[in-house]
Formats: sequence, structure tokens, C-alpha cells
Amino acid sequence: MIIRALQSLGSRLPLFRRERPKQALISYRQGRPFPYTDTQTAIDELSRLAKNTPEAVEVFLALGNLHRAQGDFERAIRVRKTLTARPDLEPQYRAKSLYELGLDYRRAGFLDRAGEAFEKSRELTGDDPVLLEEMAGLAAASGEYSTAADYYRLLKNPLAQSHYLVQQAKAETESDRVVTDKTLLKKAIRTYPGSAEAWLEILIRDCSFGAWSSMASDFRQALKHIDPGLCFVLLEGLIRYLVSQKDENEIFTPNLAPEPAQVLLDALAKREPDPILSYYAAWLALQLADTQLALSWLHRCLDLDADFWPARVELVALQSQSEELSLEFKAQLDIIFRYCRRQRRFLCRACGLRREQIFFLCSRCHSWHSIAFVK
Repeated sequence: MIIRALQSLGSRLPLFRRERPKQALISYRQGRPFPYTDTQTAIDELSRLAKNTPEAVEVFLALGNLHRAQGDFERAIRVRKTLTARPDLEPQYRAKSLYELGLDYRRAGFLDRAGEAFEKSRELTGDDPVLLEEMAGLAAASGEYSTAADYYRLLKNPLAQSHYLVQQAKAETESDRVVTDKTLLKKAIRTYPGSAEAWLEILIRDCSFGAWSSMASDFRQALKHIDPGLCFVLLEGLIRYLVSQKDENEIFTPNLAPEPAQVLLDALAKREPDPILSYYAAWLALQLADTQLALSWLHRCLDLDADFWPARVELVALQSQSEELSLEFKAQLDIIFRYCRRQRRFLCRACGLRREQIFFLCSRCHSWHSIAFVK
């Protein structure tokens, strides 16, 4: 943008003289960055251009962006305000400046002012997708999830709209963990039937109320609508809810009532073979105190994918219980098992970010439903 601004001014600027003061040349040779390669130098040059050619709107926009990039939000905001205060400024430039002003305010932490700037820009540009995206993010950051969902409806992004409907449902519930009212969750599923997040909250609700028949029905429906590569998210989310009172790294220990485990196992037994779902089925079998069934599921998992290391770790852990091993050796094995279970098991397929817990929106690259299980 800076280069385009400078080029657009080429016909209006006086030619620079070839001679430079010797002192300036010497100072650069003494280790200072060459002109235009240093951000501060670019800011100084653009400030001079803005002063000499105040009609060059692109220069002001570029200068404000540089100040923001440097973290100098006060100067960036001052530049935008100076520009938007011009009575003769063309509408498209006024809208652009207001949009950039909103970004400045948001980066500076003034969310209310950022919203006002975005609204004024919207009055000039209408429902521009880039602007609506920023307004949706701002609403979400302010906890206004319903508003964020409305913006994504305008953007025709049902996945994101469904996500924020779920967030609104969780924000409105009296409990911090269980959504008691399914109205918004059902709306989220109607909006995007493949919403793993909405289905997970419904299953958690069923489980919390002991509604096993509803849980069985909802789980079957969820498996039909969700992308097969995301079905493990339901099981991981349910497990984390069910073992929330335990150490999160020790999930392979019976501690549940048998009803939810049996409901999920019955549904998984009717699915096409899948290594990740087989791995979770082994854990569920342990909740029924059925070690042989758990071993069967783990062997099935490794038959489908011999490199599935989490299943291999648990298989060794179960088999070691029946071996006559010294106490010292068992202690060493326990350390190894604990270490393996602490590894981050989820990553973003888009950017490679690894996480310890499931996610629906990558915090780094902002990709939706890009989670994968590290096998």
C-alpha cells in the first residue's frame, strides 16, 4: 500500500536532488538501516509526504497503518481522525478511514469506540463482508454472541453462526457446565446440522439429566450429521465432562456409571470400523469393567492403523497388569504411561497448532472444524 501511495504521488512530487548531505550518507554507513527498509524511516518519509501533499489520502492511510503496526495506536488514531474530519473527503475514503479507525481502537482495547467507528463505516459501505467479519469478531470479544451470530447470518456462514448460538446458550445458562434450555442448541443444529459443538452440548445435557434413551437417540443423530472425521470430538468432549473430577491424564480407569458407556458402545458397535472411535470404545469398555472387550477394541484399532501410538500405549498398560513385574519396573512403566498421556493429542490441520483440548475454531489461523487427532 505504501509503494502504491508513493507511485501515485510521483507525478506531483518534485524530483529529489542526487546530492545528499555527506553527514546523512555517513550515518547510514555507520550501521543505520538503509532508507525505506526501516519502519521508522518509512514513517518519517510518509509524514513528510503527508505534510507536503495533504490531498494524498493514500499516504495518510498508509501512515496510520504503519503507526498501528508499531503499536503507536495514539498516533494512528490521530491520523485517522484528521483524515475523517475533512469535509471534502470522498465517501469511499471516509468509509475506509473509519474502518481503519475501528481497527485502531480495537487493537488499543477501546471496544465501544471501535464499534462506533465500524457502524459509521457500515452506513457508508453497507454490508461489506470484510467489515461484517470485523464487527462479528468485535461482538464476540464483547460477549455479545447473539449479535455475532446475526453478523455471520448476513455473511452466510452457518457454521460460525451456529458456533455463536451455542456460545449464547452457554452464556445464558445458570450452570457453568450444562445448558438446561435446548432451544438455542436446536436452533444451532437447524442452522448447521453438522455442528459438533451443538451436538456435544446436547449430549452433555442428556447425560447430566440421566436421560439415557434421549442420549442414545441424539448420539445416533449426531453421528449421521457430523463429518466422520469429527465424530471423535463428541466422545472426547463427553469423556472430559464425565471424568471432570479426575486427573485429566488418567482416563483409562473405571469411574463412571455404566449407563452412558453402554449407550455409546452400542452405537459405536454399529459404525463402520474406525481407529479413533475404536480407541475411545476401549475406554468405554473399561467403564463397564470389561477388560477383554477393551483389549478387543484396542486390537481392532491397531489392525486398522498400526501406528496409532495412543492405543498401543494403553494396550501395553492393560497387558502389564497381568504380568509379574517388579515394583521398580512397574513404577518406571507408570511414569512412561503418564508422560505419553500428557502429550498434546489434537492439532489444526490448517496451521499445525497443537492443543491439549478439543477446539472448534483454531486460535491461531481461525479455521473452523480443522481439528485432527494425533495418532
